[in-house]
Amino acid sequence: MKTSVSFILLFLLSISIDSIIVDAECWERPNPLKPFEKKISSVCGLQKKTKGKLTADVGKESQKDEINSLAAKEAFKFDFSCGVPDKVLCTKAENAFKAAGEIIANVIILVTPITVNATFTDFCKALNECDGTILGAASAARTIPLLDDDKVVRQYPQALAKQFLLDPTPKWGPFDIQAFFNAQADLFFKGDGVIKKNQFDFEYIILHELIHGLGFASAWNNYFSEQPVALTPDPNFLESITDLNQPVKFTGFEETAFDKYMINTRDKGAPKRMTEFTNEINSFAEIGTDFPSVQALLNTFADSKQFQTSSQLILDGQTPKTMAFQPRNVSSNDMVFLETNLKPFRVGSSISHVDIKSFNNDPDFLEVFNAKPGQTLEQVLKATGGKYPIGPKLKSVLETLGYATKENPNPYRPTLSNDSMSTPSNLPIGKATNDQSTSSATSLTFSFNILSLLVILAATLSF
Repeated sequence: MKTSVSFILLFLLSISIDSIIVDAECWERPNPLKPFEKKISSVCGLQKKTKGKLTADVGKESQKDEINSLAAKEAFKFDFSCGVPDKVLCTKAENAFKAAGEIIANVIILVTPITVNATFTDFCKALNECDGTILGAASAARTIPLLDDDKVVRQYPQALAKQFLLDPTPKWGPFDIQAFFNAQADLFFKGDGVIKKNQFDFEYIILHELIHGLGFASAWNNYFSEQPVALTPDPNFLESITDLNQPVKFTGFEETAFDKYMINTRDKGAPKRMTEFTNEINSFAEIGTDFPSVQALLNTFADSKQFQTSSQLILDGQTPKTMAFQPRNVSSNDMVFLETNLKPFRVGSSISHVDIKSFNNDPDFLEVFNAKPGQTLEQVLKATGGKYPIGPKLKSVLETLGYATKENPNPYRPTLSNDSMSTPSNLPIGKATNDQSTSSATSLTFSFNILSLLVILAATLSF
């Protein structure tokens, strides 16, 4: 089963706050199916500060010194390439990308276009992925470490960071989101007539994936074994490791922007922020500690009380309604429960999606872990009573992360930092399976297979 996960990393090497100079190496991810195959593209530089303020008057001419928000058709820029000879199919796919972008841009206010490198091709011929289970993948092409108001540096997807109009402005990568989709999958496009039983609405699939690229992605995952043993944020201190005998410096587990708002509801009377668990887990060794080998670090972690905490958290990740996203300025009754129903914990499906039992038949269906075959996006909306593909709770998640809307034109914004941090994620759509390989190893071993491929989002074909 191809249920492996990776997070796009960027290492901010140094920011001189005194001189206000951004001098950071940026990581690019050319292949969203293998986002850990990265390369340094440039040194992040400076751009002139943009003067003005954000206005919520979408599509209207702004007043002097105001920043124009973009019209829906201008908000997403797709660099589309089609790797199949069927020109009609290529046109349908390109139009579906544009339609999905407009759906998102009609909900959030964008002041800087989001650029998507969109490839539609035969996965079998181009990527040797011939089993037909992967419909597609989309991921943040780059992430930017920013300082949150709780004094924690987290990784923000470039698509979101660009909307903050940072001063000084990092030198952005050429794309905000990388997207590959399988031209040989059984896909339905608008104008095709009646959707077939096993077809997937391509616009729906793209929309789901783009939301992950915008920041709906947690760094919390099972990184150290093929069986669920420990839940931690991203161990990016291991990202360049190729051998368990290599020396390594412990720089701490790191979160994404999404993780700032995640809570653990195990104690129903007193929910606890997942960041508190991050701080606890990070205390198993002093930040900056040099270990003689990766295995020595893992052995030390496995013998620590902090590992017991992460072991409990992986159980929480398999217990219904035990983890949630807490949007800003809402009551505890409006928390967005995340996917913790699956046993065993499923990399790529658990946590980084909404709770399927709560939302599968709800207007906020879009980010459940399984796609819906045989139903168009419009049919799903009608069946769930939804008014728009992006439901009210998903909208509140995007607003909380920092995207502006007409109702919330001045959302929270982080700032630049002089710390080095990393990570977000993404997901594709594949065939459902309950299989999960297990390991009989008693010691932790950093699983390079798990971290070298993109997560597969299960789609229950019989659903």
